[in-house]
Amino acid sequence: MDQFASILSHLSLQNIVEIATIIGAIGPLLTQGNGVKNDTRVIIRYVSNDFDVTSEQLNNSGCVFRAFLYIAIMVCSVGLVISLLHAPFAQALFPPPSSTQQAQTLVQTFFDDINNKDYQSAYYLTKDGFSRSYDEFADGYSLTEYNEISFEKVEKLADNTVRVVIVIKATEKLLIGTGSVTSYYRSTYITGLDHGRYVILRGTAVKISKP
Repeated sequence: MDQFASILSHLSLQNIVEIATIIGAIGPLLTQGNGVKNDTRVIIRYVSNDFDVTSEQLNNSGCVFRAFLYIAIMVCSVGLVISLLHAPFAQALFPPPSSTQQAQTLVQTFFDDINNKDYQSAYYLTKDGFSRSYDEFADGYSLTEYNEISFEKVEKLADNTVRVVIVIKATEKLLIGTGSVTSYYRSTYITGLDHGRYVILRGTAVKISKP
């Protein structure tokens, strides 16, 4: 059950819609028609031979059995479709994101967390905060009000890491007094695996004039 729930949690909205569409198409086809109805009546009559069952009860039983059969078909259809979605050929139908897409999403998420002051989540997306404690990492953004980023280059490297180059438009509080100032930085990040986690491994930033 836990494995089934885990699989369901990884399905996108598109996958769920497709599953529902397939079930909607298959279910009625498999449960309609006199053939299935007559077969269910035969099964019920055979099972009820040793019991005092009226015709009305038999008809009601047929409806109940047919409803149960329909539900069983739906459940089996869900299992079948989920299995197909996770089969090897499913990668051709639903290809996983490329390494460059994954890297770009990671960097975007990192700055979204910074802008939301969720420094703990942002720290978790890096390799040990680039060798800083969490407190040191969070203090580094104490003057940051908002970061607007634009991607300049995202490229896969020979060692399977990805280099992400961005320009940051940073709105920062003044160190003395009130108000804020806008600064621009060109930052380069390297993303990759660290103990099984996909994180920002390291990064550098250079202050630049307005691009």
